[in-house]
Amino acid sequence: MKVYTYYENIYFKHQDRLINSWKESWQKRGFLPVVLNRENAEANPLCKYFLESIQDLGKRISGKEIDIYGLACWLRWLAYSSQPEEKFYVCDYDVINHSFPVTEPSEELCLLDGDCPCIASGKPSQFQDLCEKFLKIPNDNMEEFIGYYKKLGFVHYHDQEFFQVYEKLNIGGILMKREREVFFSAPSEKDFWKRQIVHYSHDTCHAYCDQRGIEFDEESRCRIIEEYSKYENR
Repeated sequence: MKVYTYYENIYFKHQDRLINSWKESWQKRGFLPVVLNRENAEANPLCKYFLESIQDLGKRISGKEIDIYGLACWLRWLAYSSQPEEKFYVCDYDVINHSFPVTEPSEELCLLDGDCPCIASGKPSQFQDLCEKFLKIPNDNMEEFIGYYKKLGFVHYHDQEFFQVYEKLNIGGILMKREREVFFSAPSEKDFWKRQIVHYSHDTCHAYCDQRGIEFDEESRCRIIEEYSKYENR
């Protein structure tokens, strides 16, 4: 079974090192990891219109331009939608597989960590529908959408902000699971290495270092991943 991630050069350090750790962890559990890029997003005929529209929405909702990192977060969904029609997993390349076996994804589009878009499953047609929702939902509900956006205290407009506001709108149509007891964890949480999948995000690795009095940088983040990725669910 395939698992996809998306990479663009957004000038973060050690991205190649993170991707290598990601690939290795998923391969060990029987998955075929595939790295997509901007060309895959541009293969979708919607891409030019999508980019213009999402930037316009970003200005209207947050009052400022979406930065290069934020645009990569949006474009990944177009890249996923451009793949052959089959069910697969998608995730950030700091989402490391400790012991999650090859498992049939849900029939529905599913965010596996609640409103956090770091890991999901679906089919290209479902990701295409999601990309259309990214444009339609805010436009159809602009006043209410901005109201929730401000109430939640956001300062930029990336895909995670969309999902968090979308959940408040209670429209439905996107399955959101959060099974942290067994399935998922992060380095800031107790016994995180015992979970099947761990999201070694910048913020949670920073928290891990703060908890242990370690100076945080992207090098230390890579070391944390490399140290713990050998641990399996116990």
